[in-house]
Amino acid sequence: MKTLSTALFSVLAAMAISSVTLADPASTDAMAKHDKKGYFAHIDTNGDGVITKDEATTAALKRFEKMDANGDGQVTKEEAKAAHKKYKDEKRSCKDKKAK
Repeated sequence: MKTLSTALFSVLAAMAISSVTLADPASTDAMAKHDKKGYFAHIDTNGDGVITKDEATTAALKRFEKMDANGDGQVTKEEAKAAHKKYKDEKRSCKDKKAK
């Protein structure tokens, strides 16, 4: 359990430092909604103005699952890079659609 907590904390810290979030690759509408709401509001699922440990853990696990392309319960550097590239490409695509 301590290893899981440490891993989740590391993931959350990395996300907070880089402010990179991974949106659902299948939905650019979800990305736009996430950008409007902001990162904090996206994690604060009940909208009470605070992020609980459960909300933070849920958000981190969702990101982890999106990065774990082969579903083996581990994220390699390659999977993390691919997920980041996919996010950037979709964000760019969403911005292009808005510009039109």
